[in-house]
Amino acid sequence: MQKENFVALLLAAGRGERYRASGGAGFKLLAEVAPGRSVVRQACENLMQAGWPVQVVVRERAEQVRQALAGLAVGFIDLPADAQAGMSDSIRDAVIATQHASGWLIALADMPFLQAHTLHAVAAAVEEGAALAFPQHDGQRGHPVGFAARLYPELVRLSGDHGAREVLRAHAGEAVAVDVDDPGVLRDVDTPADLGTSSA
Repeated sequence: MQKENFVALLLAAGRGERYRASGGAGFKLLAEVAPGRSVVRQACENLMQAGWPVQVVVRERAEQVRQALAGLAVGFIDLPADAQAGMSDSIRDAVIATQHASGWLIALADMPFLQAHTLHAVAAAVEEGAALAFPQHDGQRGHPVGFAARLYPELVRLSGDHGAREVLRAHAGEAVAVDVDDPGVLRDVDTPADLGTSSA
């Protein structure tokens, strides 16, 4: 597998409803995780450190996300403004849009605390032959998840709001858990209380 053909997908198409419901003002991906740095920009810059092409998947507030990532060398995958579409649909459409990739690292835009060594470790497991791989910190399974190209037929059949759980369940016996010293694999931003200083 050639590294330049591996693609990182940053899922930034969610609505952030839980964040607003818990008292957060505005769109959570635009909230500051550090002075002058938004959640989505930190998450994207962390992903870029791994060195693969990054495609940012957008739907809700797409223009605001583009502005937040201005100046970064990333691509964008625009999804239809379908009120019923969920995370599975985002993954499916993004994989179809990058169907010539030799593998995917699927990361969430509300997880800005990941460290670069984690990204490399997960992708390396896929590059070494794993069907899929995920990071594990203190025995807990986290994100992002790496998928080999051979899972394409199953990824493009996803629908709904369950992410890639169906594929993960179907290939549980082929999954590689990568132990990492990175609590960021478990930290997402669901509420204003989740915001803090990134260690990346």
